[in-house]
Amino acid sequence: KRDFVSAGAAAGVAAAFGAPIGGVLFAMEEAASYWSQSLTWRTFFCAICSTVTLNLLLSAAEQHFGELSHPGLITFGSFLGQSHSGAYQLQELPVFALLGVAGGLLGSLFNFLNRKITIWRSRNFTAPSTKFLEAMAITVLTALCCFTLPLLVPCTDAPDAPEPDTAPDDVQAARVHPRESDLANAMHRLLCGNNHQRSNLGSLMLSSHEDAIKILFHQTALPGVTNISMSLLYFGFSFIVGLLTYGVAIPSGLF
Repeated sequence: KRDFVSAGAAAGVAAAFGAPIGGVLFAMEEAASYWSQSLTWRTFFCAICSTVTLNLLLSAAEQHFGELSHPGLITFGSFLGQSHSGAYQLQELPVFALLGVAGGLLGSLFNFLNRKITIWRSRNFTAPSTKFLEAMAITVLTALCCFTLPLLVPCTDAPDAPEPDTAPDDVQAARVHPRESDLANAMHRLLCGNNHQRSNLGSLMLSSHEDAIKILFHQTALPGVTNISMSLLYFGFSFIVGLLTYGVAIPSGLF
């Protein structure tokens, strides 16, 4: 039974991200209480079968049966600057290595600081009322940051903005930002003062982390959001708020 759990975890990760080896490593680290060489080959075979089966089903769904080129169920698409073929260049590998090192160092810093905060929180926030007030304070802080931080970055003209007309404001806003939610459109109007400009940082603030990654990776999704200073500001916001939020007394799940 434990072998089935390990194999199932590896197959799920492999199908989600199109990474059979990553699925095996995840099962080894998180889903298994013991490990052996025979279990390695079993979980790897299961992960391979999962990836191939998913590719066949996706290729059939897109009417190109047999094309085993689908990366998985969760994908962020092509990166900025890639050619149509999607091939990486040799000179990009050192940049990828530096990104990996930076991510590891920042992850270690996050874990170190969060451990300190968790110990302090367990000593000082013991009563249910204090835990509730802490959750409310973090909620208010997050909402204030989502509104005030976009004010630091100037608005930019929407690339698909229509000419002014006599249509209602909400209709014009929907035309200007058709790919965004009603809340995001209202925030753009509030921050920019008109229907023909977009607050790029506001778009990031009001998106989920998955959508924010897609915005930063896809130049055609929301042009103009790749400003370095704005990206660093968004990173600082996500890092600090995530640091404070992880461990707070709310039933939000692991992710």
